[in-house]
Amino acid sequence: MLLAMSTYDTRIDRRILLEAGSLKEAGWDLIILGRRGMNLPFREEYRGIPIVRLEENSSSREYLKFQKKISAIDSLFSWHNRLFKGLLGMEIRDFPRRFVKEELWQEIITLSPFEYQVFSQLHQMKPRSIHAHDLPVLKPSLLASLLLKVPLVYDAHELFYAQTFPDPRQQLKFFHLEKTLIPYPQAVITVNRYIAQEMAGLYRIPEPRVILNCTDFPAGFEPGKRYHKFARLAGENKKIVLYQGGWLENRNLENLIASAAYFKPNTILVLLGYGFNQEYIAGLHKLAQDLGVADRVFFHPAVGQEELLFYTASADLGVIPYRGEDLNTRYASPNKLFEYIAAGLPFLANDLVFFREICEKYRCGKIIDFSHPELLSREIQNLLEDREALEELKANTVLAAQTLCWEKEAVKLREIYRSLPNMPENNMIES
Repeated sequence: MLLAMSTYDTRIDRRILLEAGSLKEAGWDLIILGRRGMNLPFREEYRGIPIVRLEENSSSREYLKFQKKISAIDSLFSWHNRLFKGLLGMEIRDFPRRFVKEELWQEIITLSPFEYQVFSQLHQMKPRSIHAHDLPVLKPSLLASLLLKVPLVYDAHELFYAQTFPDPRQQLKFFHLEKTLIPYPQAVITVNRYIAQEMAGLYRIPEPRVILNCTDFPAGFEPGKRYHKFARLAGENKKIVLYQGGWLENRNLENLIASAAYFKPNTILVLLGYGFNQEYIAGLHKLAQDLGVADRVFFHPAVGQEELLFYTASADLGVIPYRGEDLNTRYASPNKLFEYIAAGLPFLANDLVFFREICEKYRCGKIIDFSHPELLSREIQNLLEDREALEELKANTVLAAQTLCWEKEAVKLREIYRSLPNMPENNMIES
């Protein structure tokens, strides 16, 4: 049985890879459709699962023909069923145009070049189930599932509309789009109970099931063991403070770098990850230079999932400096949190609700204020120098990893798939 996963990612998120691996173990044949970019190959494999990256080609003959057909149908026929019946050979009874604003209607019926590629590939593959990762691929995945009459799982990695966007109108557009589409997947899942509760209240849907962003242990990894992947950077007897993940504008990395100006000589900061905005990354490097901390702030390129925990377990302390600038960030439960836990790495985090819940429940990290670089540095140094407190946090982190592990989340995911109908009797569709 073929299960197709769709995502807007270029570098495929760990959550997607782990879900795909677990479902493959349950007997599904998997394929992941992603987005072309970052000089990554069109096709590769992860643990035997093919990953195909699609181009955003707005001038392809097939896409232009599709757009022309959309425009003709929308202008020639009234809304009720004829658009989708003429285009896709089906009717959607419960999608009334009269309840949708004109701008949103145009958003729903118009596919971007990438959305068209996702829809076209899914239509050709004819999978037995579709799994859409995040809002940017929900629309083409939903259209394909309706046409093929196969179940759709919507996996919301975040509260998408509640992110900070350059144009505030984008928030409203994404909110209405998700609200319109989210009743139709056969299952909705998300990353923590706070987002699940928010989505249920906002969209008046049953509360989504929660699959945490836990990770697994790569081959050869020993939980609780100290590794030395940063030996070339740190030399001997250095304390390593680690931030891993995206080098993005809203991650409060500036304050983190600025705090290094107050580090003791035996302490360094490693930022392990990647970024898309080269101008922003250059600005971070310049900040380190201007503050005179380039000799204690190191930018290390991202490493593969099979290597990552070995690097994480090579540090003394993890940090998560996120500020709660928007609702999505206030509810954050990022991959790095669970990677720190899996690696047995104590962490410091800003006071966001999920971070506080984990710290209070498992005693594996501390909540501090990341607003002031000098005070932040003091908190970091105090913990690094309090060997007893650090060892206690580390021991608690190793224990927490026995509960906050992908093995347990995979069981929940497979239960969701077992509950899906093989061929749903969907009252939205009439062939």
